[in-house]
Amino acid sequence: MKQIGARQEAALIGGIGSCGRELCCSSWRTDFTSINAHAAVRQGLSPNAEKLTGRCGKLKCCLMYELDSYIEAQKDFPPELLVLETSAGEAKHFKIDILKKQIWYSIEQGNRI
Repeated sequence: MKQIGARQEAALIGGIGSCGRELCCSSWRTDFTSINAHAAVRQGLSPNAEKLTGRCGKLKCCLMYELDSYIEAQKDFPPELLVLETSAGEAKHFKIDILKKQIWYSIEQGNRI
């Protein structure tokens, strides 16, 4: 008898992930290195634990798989996003899409954005 971890158990059982594809651990991933929440933060993902956990109950393996792409894409963004002054008022950023290289701004009108 051999003790295995939660990811190895999910790989043996198999299944479909939330992305609609076969689980990474049962299809192609062979190394089960530690995955931490820092990867989710760097990718600008919501800290919602339900969305970040896989079938094994641990953080999704794809967080580490995509991390390098996000780090590379973030180099094109300024280190600090500024408030833009326009003729219509101050525009503040409210959304960033790192892979599309887009920043969305909103002009504050009174107390509403």
